[in-house]
Amino acid sequence: MTYYTSYIRTPSGVLKMFQILVGLVIVISLMKYNYDQQEMAYTFRLDTVLMAMTAFTFLLVSAVLLLCALLDGPMHGFSVTYRLLNVFAVFCYLLSTTGYLASEFRYGVDWHFGLSTGLLCIGNTVAYGGNTFLAYKTLLE
Repeated sequence: MTYYTSYIRTPSGVLKMFQILVGLVIVISLMKYNYDQQEMAYTFRLDTVLMAMTAFTFLLVSAVLLLCALLDGPMHGFSVTYRLLNVFAVFCYLLSTTGYLASEFRYGVDWHFGLSTGLLCIGNTVAYGGNTFLAYKTLLE
C-alpha cells in the first residue's frame, strides 16, 4: 500500500492541517469554557451549540478528507465533493461565527474568550475559502 505523503507539503495540505488543528482548538476551548464546575454540567447557549457543532463536524470531515487524500492520491483535491465540502464549510462557518460573535458580545460574561474563539473561527473560514480557491485554481489555468 502506497501513501501519498507529498499532499501534506502542498498548499492545500498545509491548509487542511491548519483546519484540523484550529478546529480542535475551537472545540476544546468551547468545551472547557462552558463547563460549570459547581453544577458539573455543560451550560450552552444556542449560538455556542451551533458553533461547537459546526467546528466538530468540519473537524471530523477534514480529518477524514486528509486521510482520503493520503490514501487516494493527488486527484483527491480536485474532486467535486471536495469543492462542495469547502464551499459548504465556508457558508456554515460564516453563519455560525456571525451568530456566535453577535450573541457573545451581547450576552457573554467574558468577551475576551468570545473574541479569541471568534477570531479562530474566522481564521478557519479563511482557510476553507483558501482550499476552495486552490481546488478551482488548476481548472482555471
